[in-house]
Amino acid sequence: MNLKAQIKSYRKGLVCKIAKSRLEKERFTIISNNCWGGEIYRSLNLAYQSPFVGLLIFAPCYIKLLRDFKSYLSTSLTFIPDSRYEIANQNREKGTWEQYPIGLLGGEVEIHFMHYASEAEAREKWDRRAQRISWDEPNSLFFKFCDRDLCNPNLLEEFDHLELPHKICFTSKQHPNLQSSIWVKEYRNHDCVADGATLYRVGRKYFDVIDWLNGGSGQIKLAQKMINTVIF
Repeated sequence: MNLKAQIKSYRKGLVCKIAKSRLEKERFTIISNNCWGGEIYRSLNLAYQSPFVGLLIFAPCYIKLLRDFKSYLSTSLTFIPDSRYEIANQNREKGTWEQYPIGLLGGEVEIHFMHYASEAEAREKWDRRAQRISWDEPNSLFFKFCDRDLCNPNLLEEFDHLELPHKICFTSKQHPNLQSSIWVKEYRNHDCVADGATLYRVGRKYFDVIDWLNGGSGQIKLAQKMINTVIF
């Protein structure tokens, strides 16, 4: 292992150690419309306790899912050859996106398994991880949204009004009327924030994930911001 790789490995371990020292519980389920939640489990070196890993859900379907979350999760996952969203079909046809499986919950909510090679793999991992959802601990359910993938102001507002135990929404523009909104200034000149993995890294400047998982607001304090600046 070269020096650069060693430094990266050491820093990753340090991040995990510091975060875990602050974490008050290791059982929690993150519901996310993209890879953002998976990045949290990986950074903490924890098993995935949510089926919402390695996938994408377009904003209209995501909000539909959250309107009746438990009912949709109780339905069996089926698969379809094409998406209702033309942008997804175009990207798959052009090769911009891989020919990944597209799942369907309740015959309505599309799940784009972008990091899965087959329907069998997507189904097996979805079913296994869905069994880990903390249904018996409502305070251990955490919901994340953002303003990309066909999102619009109405969907942002609806998410803000949904009765969910813990929720946050990352946006590229300021939305002072939305209590769940977290403005990520790096994207103020863009139509939306970045993809899940990139957003997770950048968003640590504005949001304290561990405080949120501990039941707090996620508002980042000066001391934690300074630590993040040094480490990241």
